[in-house]
Amino acid sequence: MAFIAANKCNPEIQFRNDEADGDGAMFDTVIPDPVAAMKAIACQVCTILYREPAEITRNPSTIRLRIYDFEGVANAGGGNINFSSRHIANYRAPEDARFEFLGVLIHEATHLYQFDAGGGGLVEGMADFVRIRAGHHRMSRRVPGGAWTEPYTTSGFFFSWLAGPGGLQRDGRGRADRDIGWAINEAMRGSEFRESVFMERLGADVDTLWREYQDAL
Repeated sequence: MAFIAANKCNPEIQFRNDEADGDGAMFDTVIPDPVAAMKAIACQVCTILYREPAEITRNPSTIRLRIYDFEGVANAGGGNINFSSRHIANYRAPEDARFEFLGVLIHEATHLYQFDAGGGGLVEGMADFVRIRAGHHRMSRRVPGGAWTEPYTTSGFFFSWLAGPGGLQRDGRGRADRDIGWAINEAMRGSEFRESVFMERLGADVDTLWREYQDAL
């Protein structure tokens, strides 16, 4: 994995905090070296999404992280990660703030490296999957209900359950597949998501797996 970090997932990091003297101040307090933090995150994202350096064809040479005032939490695209100072201002306890901010950055960095066939729900679910496996999502946010196609925590925790224990995940499917995240990302390579990946890897269609997950919860 060190080879991935040195050769494929080692972007130049550009950082700008437009609200360093205001709502964005806590970010600088808990992440005093954002360049080092983002380099570590890029490596971590790649080790979760990929198994070999040659697989990484979405690979930004530069990541530009900017904190400024806008509604929402964060967004990413084209090598840019935008982080809302309004969201940052919601966190007062340094330990909670660092945990949340790193989790947001892991999620957004995933968008710069992952494949994206299958629509926004699947893309966002995989970004939360990476955040969970990296250890920066709270298991208390996992709740039953919904559908596997729903984004963020709903599909993210489902995929993590299919992968079994790892990161923050302590439980999982009896016949888990530690590489299911990698396989889902590979199935998102191209113009159309291959839903058959669940049958190929886990021996059941995704709707059956979703029912198993709901029963387990």
